Amino acid sequence: MVLKRSENHLYSIEDGGDYFYALSNYDDAKNFKVMRLEKDGFQNINNWEDVIEVRDTHYIEDMLTFNEFIVIQSRYDGIPIIEVFNFANNSLNQIDMKDEVYDLGLVYNNNFDSSYTQSLPETSAEPDPTAALVIPKGSSDRPGMALLEGGSFQMGSLEGEDDEWPTRQIELASFYLDVHEVTNADYAQCSECMRGYGGFDTTLPEQPVVYVDWENSARYCASIGKRLPTEAEWEYATQAGSVVENSDSVLAELREQAWFEMTSQDLRSAAVVGQRQPNAWGLYDLQGNVIEWTADWYAPYDQAKLQNPKGPEAPPNPTYPQKVARGGAWQGLFGRATEAGLRSSRRYGLAAWTQAFNLGFRCAADAL
Repeated sequence: MVLKRSENHLYSIEDGGDYFYALSNYDDAKNFKVMRLEKDGFQNINNWEDVIEVRDTHYIEDMLTFNEFIVIQSRYDGIPIIEVFNFANNSLNQIDMKDEVYDLGLVYNNNFDSSYTQSLPETSAEPDPTAALVIPKGSSDRPGMALLEGGSFQMGSLEGEDDEWPTRQIELASFYLDVHEVTNADYAQCSECMRGYGGFDTTLPEQPVVYVDWENSARYCASIGKRLPTEAEWEYATQAGSVVENSDSVLAELREQAWFEMTSQDLRSAAVVGQRQPNAWGLYDLQGNVIEWTADWYAPYDQAKLQNPKGPEAPPNPTYPQKVARGGAWQGLFGRATEAGLRSSRRYGLAAWTQAFNLGFRCAADAL
């Protein structure tokens, strides 16, 4: 399906009875609209008509679609907003989430009738019964972690997004990295750590914990004597000795190692960790499954930092502080589940308070 306006960025097309409905944005993703196309005229792309248009500089951060509703998580002047569009009556309801809690589950329960909430799809992803669950042991002196020997590597890409260059030759000291993403069972051991809840949530102990913002991710790692990895460490771990991207061999490798759009068709939420093949470092699900927080503030690369680089000490925009997330996901907006979205150099700048169904983390530690 093609939209008639080339400047629009399409996020979703839904079946709304007599019409197809589409969510798109425009003007550098600051505004969004819902359009519809009568099914009888779907072959004529010029028949799209605007239904709802919002122009007040909204930044879309996440979206879920259920039955006759599109639920859009956005931000206006730094305030979290939930936009709920109802196919049935073409209405748009706006809910201010000024408490900074992105809990779409509460939004559903508080704003929809029981017949709607009962119709939500199941959100647990059972392990594949034909595959044995793998819980890797990692390094012998740091259970559950792999020791990555330090070295030099090329960070960034000249063929990716603008924020991925210039490329730099980086030197890293040895460090430890969790062999798999932090699971619900792991996270439950931290009494001071909080998380949100929402659609496509994970419920099994062996699934990665999601709906965790950056602060709580960092708090969990610190509670067990670890830390979040820098984005340089994360990219080094993902490259695993290779910088070749977007080749047939890499795509074949992703199909073996990653949960993304080509392998996650049967998932209803992030998959149980350790079910696919590890990379050359022995790390599981580093690409795909859930996007992973890193320690660094999101900012242009500092070309002067070439040894064990870290991001800036403070966010460039204090009113909208963003942290770097890496790795792509099993599903999501902005191409996060595509092959390109899983590239080792791909960067995602997310507001530090973001909680999402496809966002998790793993921990790192210094090698003494």
